[in-house]
Amino acid sequence: MYVDLPNLTDALRATIKSGKTSPRYWAWSLGFLDFYALMASSVTAAQRLDDALYPEWRRTQVKEPVFIFAGARSGTTLLHRLLALDEERFTSFKLYQTVVPAVSAYKAVDALGALDQKFLGGRVSKKILAFDQSLFPGFRDIHPMGLTEAEEEEALFIYTLVSPAMLMLFPFIDEIPRAWSMDHLPESAKDKVMDFYRGCIQRHLTAEGVDRTMLVKSVLAAPRAEAMLDTFPDGRVIHLVRHPYQSIASAISLLTLSWRSLFPDWKPDAPEFRRFGYLMMDFYRRYSELGDHLGEDRFITVPFDELTKDPQGQVEAIYERFGWNMPQHVHDRLVRECSVKKQFKSTHKYSLEDFGLTKDEVYEELGDLFEKYGFER
Repeated sequence: MYVDLPNLTDALRATIKSGKTSPRYWAWSLGFLDFYALMASSVTAAQRLDDALYPEWRRTQVKEPVFIFAGARSGTTLLHRLLALDEERFTSFKLYQTVVPAVSAYKAVDALGALDQKFLGGRVSKKILAFDQSLFPGFRDIHPMGLTEAEEEEALFIYTLVSPAMLMLFPFIDEIPRAWSMDHLPESAKDKVMDFYRGCIQRHLTAEGVDRTMLVKSVLAAPRAEAMLDTFPDGRVIHLVRHPYQSIASAISLLTLSWRSLFPDWKPDAPEFRRFGYLMMDFYRRYSELGDHLGEDRFITVPFDELTKDPQGQVEAIYERFGWNMPQHVHDRLVRECSVKKQFKSTHKYSLEDFGLTKDEVYEELGDLFEKYGFER
């Protein structure tokens, strides 16, 4: 596993220099670093065990993976879980699988689950489910999460310390560019990050079915999307796009759950929130440029409003575009699931003005994309 220690050094230096810390902040930070060290060591050990017990993972081919890319809060979870209904075609990371990405860990979880069902009537599984439902309470109405739910692969990049998610703990965007953009990494470091990522997907397919298509979603992939497509040159992209007034405000609002707990004195319009908003604008442009580069045979754009209005129709359109056949039993599941999903209403409320941004600022940065995607000003 590659770990970008220079980025961690920059993050700690920027934190100390900022003078914005507190005992509460350092308690959280040191707790994270301790947990990170434990988990990174565990993943390294589990992957070495793979080399001994499941060496065939290295020969596993990753064929035509599908990536769902979008700005934050743009419907990726909805589309990801609808596509994942086609279990014969697709396989996706569950959250726990991104935490311990190793064949041996997958096998151990499966074995323990089977023993629990056989000898304990599933009592342990029920307790784990109850614990799972108690996690992430602050995100429950914003982004439903669970250890056994299909989830994005950001944890894999967090292990390398090359992930925009690091900004949740170190909110110093301009001081730690290596965290949120692979553009700032030397080529040797970039190659090591992507080698680890490729290996995690190969291990997943080895455990879950080498004949299945890897389905991945990410809302933070914009600065590494090009590297991901270089690593998987036959990969396809589904790009979800939501009006930036809504997506950017929602993304900042989500981030406040972390930053306001670590820095309780920060006001919602603190400059760090504004800077994060501009970073999200950069992500919009990167996804747009990726689509221009890949072309229609590998890239499809799905408007958020159309997905939420007609999820079944949008999934069917994706199948048609990429030439996939949808079995009848998958179609029946899709119909049932969409009837439930359309009834969900988020209680997450937000606006750009809450965080010191204006619609005029966003339009000034992304005016050409407003025209491209038909956004109202």
